[in-house]
Amino acid sequence: MQELYESAVRSMELRAIGPSAMGGRISDIKVDPSHPSNWYVAVGSGGVWKTTNSGTTWTPIFDQQASY
Repeated sequence: MQELYESAVRSMELRAIGPSAMGGRISDIKVDPSHPSNWYVAVGSGGVWKTTNSGTTWTPIFDQQASY
């Protein structure tokens, strides 16, 4: 059983999937009223993310800014 578990874990890759990869605590959400599929999400640990497809994919838009 242990070998099966280890094999399954080895086949998984860590990937950034948006704000949940930054700590999981959402501080604020803004939805563009003119384009409802565009959202901006601020996370508690710092950073702002944007999606243009209602949350299917995310792009960090605050990575180059000083924070804290």
